[in-house]
Amino acid sequence: EPTISADLMAGIILASGKAKFFRCVESTPDHATYETHHEGNPEPVRHTFSMADAKAAELAGKGMWKKYPRNMLRARCISELARMEYPDLLAGVYTAEELERAWPPCRSYKTPCWRPRACSPRPRQPTPPWWPITVRPMPK
Repeated sequence: EPTISADLMAGIILASGKAKFFRCVESTPDHATYETHHEGNPEPVRHTFSMADAKAAELAGKGMWKKYPRNMLRARCISELARMEYPDLLAGVYTAEELERAWPPCRSYKTPCWRPRACSPRPRQPTPPWWPITVRPMPK
């Protein structure tokens, strides 16, 4: 699955010209609310992501959620609202943090892996006999 940051999602939406606006209405350590107005829709749409939502998804209190809860709430709010209102622009793209919840971390690496076969240690490839190439100085 391709991933991008939540800020890039908002940037893509604004650059497309399909949004009259995509803005933060409120951001607290308890919740984040964003609002957007899609061209062609009669009314703007608001979305809120709260710490209660984060706890229900078992996100709160871990890693970056513990260190920067306000930033994480904003990022999750942006990505959910962006995918709800602009699926034609984002076509199934998620943030890396969202995909972290979908796949368990690899046994061989500390970071989550989205390609389980790629995690197994690969045998070192033999160096071809013509490598390294001899570099000769250019004639004067």
